[in-house]
Amino acid sequence: MLAISTRKRITSSVTDILIDRGDNEVARTVAANETAELSEGGVSRLVERAKSDETISVGLYARPGTFSDDIKARLDTAESHLRDANAKIAEAQRLVITLKQTGELSEARLSAFAAAEKYEELIAALSLMSKLKHHNLEQMMHGQRLGGLTVVCKSLGFSMVTMNALWKLAMSRNRASQAD
Repeated sequence: MLAISTRKRITSSVTDILIDRGDNEVARTVAANETAELSEGGVSRLVERAKSDETISVGLYARPGTFSDDIKARLDTAESHLRDANAKIAEAQRLVITLKQTGELSEARLSAFAAAEKYEELIAALSLMSKLKHHNLEQMMHGQRLGGLTVVCKSLGFSMVTMNALWKLAMSRNRASQAD
C-alpha cells in the first residue's frame, strides 16, 4: 500500500481505499502526494486522521489547489486538537515519571488508567514500563489487530484482567473487533 501511495496520478477511488485500509504512513504519503486525486470523503477522512498526526495535516496544507473553506476550517480544528493532545500527552508523561520516581507506577495503576479511560496516562505508563516509543504504542492501540499490544502486555507479565482492560479501551478507540 505504501508503494502504491507514492505513484503518480492515483485516482480518487484508489486513494480512498489507501486511506481507509492503510496505516498512518500510507495516509501521510497519500496526503503529501500532490498528483494523487482525493475525493471529498477521502479528504474528510484525512482531516480526521490529521487530528492525531501532524504530518498528515502538513501534507494536506502543502497540496496544490485550494480546498473549500469548510475543509480549511476543519484542518485548523484538527491542528488545534493536535496541539491540545500534545499538551495532554506531555502532562501525562510528567505524571507517569513522577509515579515511577515515587515507586507508584505498577500494573494496578496502569489497569486503573485503562478502566478510567485515561488514554494519555495509559500510553505514557506503557511507554515507560515497556521502554517502547509512545508513537509505536499508539499505533498498537489504534490498529485493527491487537496482537502487538498483547505481546507487550505478556512481556511485562500483565494479568488477563489488565490485558482485558487495555483491549476494551483499544476497541473503543479503533476498528478492532471483539473477535480479534
